[in-house]
Amino acid sequence: MTKRFLPLVVLLSALVGCTGATQWRTRPPPRPEPASITERLPVVQEMEIAGGLNLLLAPRSHAPLVSVQIVLLTGHDDDPEDKAGLAALSSSALAEHARSLNLEGCAAPAFGKSDVPEITVESDGVRIGATVLPGDAEAVLARFAAAIETVSVEDEDLHAIKRSSVAAGSTRRGIIGGDAIAKIVLGREDSLSRPSSGCEESRSRITTADVERFFDEHLRPENMAIVVAGRIVPEDVAGMVQHHFGAWARKYGGEPMEGLRVSAPAAVSLDSSSTAERSRGSAFLAALGIGSSRPRPDSSKLPVVRVSNRNSPRLVVALGSPAAPSDAAGEAALRMAEYALGGALRWHLREESRLSYRVSHQLVLHRHGGLLAASATMPHDAVPEATSAARRAVVDASRWLERESGFDLIRNAALQALMDELDTVHGLGDAVARTYQRGLPANHHIEVARAMESAPPARVGEVLERLLDPAVARILLIGVR
Repeated sequence: MTKRFLPLVVLLSALVGCTGATQWRTRPPPRPEPASITERLPVVQEMEIAGGLNLLLAPRSHAPLVSVQIVLLTGHDDDPEDKAGLAALSSSALAEHARSLNLEGCAAPAFGKSDVPEITVESDGVRIGATVLPGDAEAVLARFAAAIETVSVEDEDLHAIKRSSVAAGSTRRGIIGGDAIAKIVLGREDSLSRPSSGCEESRSRITTADVERFFDEHLRPENMAIVVAGRIVPEDVAGMVQHHFGAWARKYGGEPMEGLRVSAPAAVSLDSSSTAERSRGSAFLAALGIGSSRPRPDSSKLPVVRVSNRNSPRLVVALGSPAAPSDAAGEAALRMAEYALGGALRWHLREESRLSYRVSHQLVLHRHGGLLAASATMPHDAVPEATSAARRAVVDASRWLERESGFDLIRNAALQALMDELDTVHGLGDAVARTYQRGLPANHHIEVARAMESAPPARVGEVLERLLDPAVARILLIGVR
């Protein structure tokens, strides 16, 4: 009897098992809450070597490369008035000296595939570095240390560097017509509008004595930092830097600090629900020279500035305004305002009218202030359409921020851009170096991301509207014939 009913028992068990499996498939286990974006951002560790020389380390375990940079707190804004380009030429001389050194135990190529250090000259600092395989990082550090201790320049070398700088042009990156936009919007020959490599006349005045004086005055531990980002073990890199730079740095006084440290990011927010946060936002607006009682901007009153340039192959239309955040909350608002303005201009000139194939936007921040701008290139005969599109972009950018879906889209785009910037080794190293140049905490990027995550639309919209006030903003038409 038992054997006769055994197949039936097996069949019923299988059916029950199938039913249970079906029920399980219709009720999947709950998914874990996604981690905050700030939890995925790299945390920078700091250490003072000696004599004021700072070491900033940004480990990124998944990265295949390492970025090594020497950062000077002297940029083209500090050049003498009659010798613009001194910082750029001196940095090139240091980089060339590092490349030409023949150090025992340092295999070539020392600075990556091109064997030439990368040089970036900005208004508030200079960066000289290379992106290499993890195993080559110490060789780069050794070369830089030896170059800093033994650097000198001869007349023949300086002439060669001048010729190469003319061929390469300015090393500072920027939006289309960036120098013209900065000069007109900021209304003065300030640090953003001065070419980092100078002009032919100013470079001709620079002598080897000027370059040697630059090294004596600025190539000092208290005016420098070493930034290493990528696949690194922080303790190992700290030991390398102590070994190669320690003796030189100690000549300027001071003993090294013990161990690495992490400066905890401050708790920042753009939420205006509390008195403390309202005062924080007011401080940001005050830093812009803006009062809370100013009316909404009228785009029809935005001044239009025409810049003639018959040699320009295209017309450039740009919206520009001074930008000077006083804290991480202010920078978060500016980053989102940048995407709102750039997105609105792109819609009108690219998607809607098909007048432009290139629309860009950029927030340039440095130690002395900054610039918010969006620009597009188009045919020379599109002046009326360009002006109209710029005025409509001002209105639409503010309206987008008032809609919940539009604001979330802009916030996500700005956050993703920040993540993309910090996801590459070169971008991460540059971001840490720029933060140091501006005199901000090492983990400032985490404070900015936290503020962006909690930003209310009203606050960001207010910042954008104040930035686009006709008293400070300009519509520029560059290349008008």
